[in-house]
Amino acid sequence: MQIRLFRLSLKLAFPLSQLLIATSAWAFSPKQSSSEPTHKSEKTLEIQGKAVASQREQTWYAYKANGIQREQLQAEYDRWKNRHLVVCGDGSADVRQENAVAVSEGTGYGMLLSASIGDREVFDRLLAGFLRRQNSKGMMNWQFTLCGDVLAKGAATDADLDIAMALVMADHKWGGYRGQAEALIGAIKKNAVAQCNGFLVLRPGDQWGACVDASDQRLNPSYFAPAYYREFSRFMPRDSDFWLVLAYDSYRLLNRYQQ
Repeated sequence: MQIRLFRLSLKLAFPLSQLLIATSAWAFSPKQSSSEPTHKSEKTLEIQGKAVASQREQTWYAYKANGIQREQLQAEYDRWKNRHLVVCGDGSADVRQENAVAVSEGTGYGMLLSASIGDREVFDRLLAGFLRRQNSKGMMNWQFTLCGDVLAKGAATDADLDIAMALVMADHKWGGYRGQAEALIGAIKKNAVAQCNGFLVLRPGDQWGACVDASDQRLNPSYFAPAYYREFSRFMPRDSDFWLVLAYDSYRLLNRYQQ
């Protein structure tokens, strides 16, 4: 439950300053909170860039709940790692779901957590696990045995979004991940977004969902991640308009679903 709250806060840009996060990590907090996409001024970006550089060893665009100490976060992170992280013989790692099965969402959660807390060794191990389960579209097959073979092909888009966001965070924190981040963001754009009834929408998978799938046109609003899309627009300026429109349309749909 705590990890889901952590991820939800990242995706939708909910404020976390009053929310205790027992999961363990520094939470990514986009500075823009408006439901409508807007471009930041160069001065704002410059100021934020300096703030990021000065805090590189701690986190990136992040803050923690009031009253929570770094030592508490580290202890919770270590508890999560000891309980759920499985290091494989080839040096990669998976996040245990149950028994001997793992899913791509676990890899995404783990990469967000390790990037946020600053554990590059775990991040790189999980990244290696992602790379060995990539499908031909550049996204991650969603279910597999721990340290083993793929059980279910096709991507669950929420996992790939988390992994892409974690790569963006890691590139800002440590450097060296831009190419992998751009490749995955591009794969999501190409394979998991569709234009439907005047809306740009996120498909639940790279092989199914939305109006382009005659057999199953469902959407999953819990997968929407407009805060991520705004960061992708800044990270990949050439595709900025695409990601800002997807963010705006996601908010429009979420508002409609609440009527």
